[in-house]
Amino acid sequence: MGSCQLAALKVGSGFDLAGALEELEALRDRLNDDKTARKVVAPALLLLQAEKLGVNEATLKYFGAVLWGVVGGDGYVSAAMKEVDLTSGEGAVALLWAVAWSAYGARPRAAGAGRVFHVVASNDDAVRLAQLCVLFGPPILEEEGFISHKLVEAVELGSKVSVRIEEGSWRQIKDGAAVDLYISAGGISGKFNLYLQEKVLLEFRSTDRGEAELKARLLSLAGVKADVKKESGRNIWRIQATTDQLAEGNEELRRGLVKAVEEALRRGLIDEEKSKHWIEKFEAGVSTWHGFKLNVAVAGSGALYVDFQSTDPERIEKLKQKLESLGLGEGEHFVATWRGCNRRGYLYIKKEGIIELAHIAKHGAYETQRREATSLIEHLRKRAKMKGREVLERLEELIREGEERGALTELPRGVAEIE
Repeated sequence: MGSCQLAALKVGSGFDLAGALEELEALRDRLNDDKTARKVVAPALLLLQAEKLGVNEATLKYFGAVLWGVVGGDGYVSAAMKEVDLTSGEGAVALLWAVAWSAYGARPRAAGAGRVFHVVASNDDAVRLAQLCVLFGPPILEEEGFISHKLVEAVELGSKVSVRIEEGSWRQIKDGAAVDLYISAGGISGKFNLYLQEKVLLEFRSTDRGEAELKARLLSLAGVKADVKKESGRNIWRIQATTDQLAEGNEELRRGLVKAVEEALRRGLIDEEKSKHWIEKFEAGVSTWHGFKLNVAVAGSGALYVDFQSTDPERIEKLKQKLESLGLGEGEHFVATWRGCNRRGYLYIKKEGIIELAHIAKHGAYETQRREATSLIEHLRKRAKMKGREVLERLEELIREGEERGALTELPRGVAEIE
């Protein structure tokens, strides 16, 4: 264990560093015990890999996979607190994990006493560890939602990517331009082809499915959901994300796309009308409400419907709680249901729910309540605008109906004023 790695550790909250070091020395005599060996082998091998092979994409791959294995089992990821935590019952094992984390660039702190010890990475270090969990941890499901709530937190925490255009790669193609775009997260960088033609297209193609999956995970950290598909009759795996998908990306990605469009226009590779439309779309982005992206559309009958879909029960439950905290009631204002063999969840906000929401936004008893309802209505407006004039008009009709109702005389169910 190098002195520089120990120097990267922070020890506090009653953590007995001297005792842990003595315990660590004593572990050598206990490694014949399979249970003890299993606890020690993973962090020890990761530490050896970093010291002998260096920190690169190959070693980060193993580190990310093992990291998710232990954090997913005995730890937590918190996007709100910007923390990644690993819990251990032994101080020596916690210390060994802390040193392994530091070998891969994090600066964790070790804390705890008795039989509960924690290794905690915070802020930028936690972001990087979360990114590695997403990139090399369990597979992301093909449909919206992820394998566990911890992975959902990791995606949210790790959604800070860097985007770079390779200036020397600009080339003119039929009806437009192309350039190489790089997305980086967790020390991993992925190269994509960006095409600016009749539409904006971000593409990656490879004969290596694993490489394509990694690029899809990089895109997920940038806020874009894109599936890996095999080209018909060829051993080629492909990812494609078009204009509207890219507009759903996070601010870093959209800012990079705006720069690319502006540079293509400056070089005379695309026309001004196209560039203006794309820039407006990428600058506006796609609205979310507390991380939820609701769908607003008009059914064949002409009625407006608003829904949210996920395979993660906790996402559906969390949205239910958010709506109930505003004063909307399940059954009366919205319906949550599960369908299909894949147990996909659907939450529908009924017409009565939109009307009640608009009523609360204008006449709510308390400012906090009105502000939350207003923010949800604004999200629905932005989503409706993307679908066209008819959808927006149907939504505005319901909003007006709610606003024209009389003022609230009492707080709706489930809503409490917070001092």
